[in-house]
Amino acid sequence: MYVAGIRVRDEDALELARLLYAAGFDETAERLVVALEAGEGIVGLSVDDREAILRVLDDPPDSLAELRGVLRHEYEWRVREGLV
Repeated sequence: MYVAGIRVRDEDALELARLLYAAGFDETAERLVVALEAGEGIVGLSVDDREAILRVLDDPPDSLAELRGVLRHEYEWRVREGLV
């Protein structure tokens, strides 16, 4: 599946969902799980979803480091543009 334009293996998507559930971001975690179970190739994320994922990937496993980098770059752009 693709999350924020980054290819994420199913196992890594499940790990990300686990991290999100553990941190209390249940809606975002559920969005990933439902997309995975439905076989969706692309997961649509809100800004809040993206920020939740960025928060739980403070120290990401190697397999999710690229996703964190993309989300961090997007967040910095939103701050620069006054969107946050």
